[in-house]
Amino acid sequence: MLREAGENGKLYKYLTSGSGDVVSEDVFLFRSVDNGNSFVRLEGLSSEGAQYSPMIATDVKGQEIWLCWMDRRRSETGFFSDLYGCKINGFKVSAPARWSSVPSLNPGKSQFMGDYLGLHVGNDKVWAAYTAWSLSDKFPYVRMVEINKKKNKGK
Repeated sequence: MLREAGENGKLYKYLTSGSGDVVSEDVFLFRSVDNGNSFVRLEGLSSEGAQYSPMIATDVKGQEIWLCWMDRRRSETGFFSDLYGCKINGFKVSAPARWSSVPSLNPGKSQFMGDYLGLHVGNDKVWAAYTAWSLSDKFPYVRMVEINKKKNKGK
C-alpha cells in the first residue's frame, strides 16, 4: 500500500511491508522535498508488533500532517488491534501514541470485514474512524476517536 500527502514540492509517502503474515507487517514513512525525485525514510515509527492499514492526512493548509495505523503490539494472538497515531513535523515524527482506549477484535480469516481507516485534521482536533468487530452482535461497526492535538491523546 502506498499513499501520499503534502504540497509545494514536499511529499510524504507511507507503505506497509510484510511477509503476508499479518503479525509481521510494518509501516514505513518517507519524505521528499523535491517533488518526489528522491525520498528519505523517516525514523520514529516503532517496529514493535504488526502495523497495518495506515492513513495519512493534512490540515486544510497542508501544514500539519498526521499518520495513524492499526497495531497489534499488545496482542499475544494477533487478533486484537489498537489504533496508534503520530504527528509529522518535517523530518521528525512525534512519539507514536495509542489513540484507542479499547482494543478492536478482528473476526478472523473466515469473516474478513476489511481494515478501513479514515482520518481528518481540524483546527484543534484530529478525528479517526476505523472498523471494529462486535463480539456480542458478531457484526462490524465503526468506532470514532477524537484526538486533542496538544495532548495527542484519544477519547
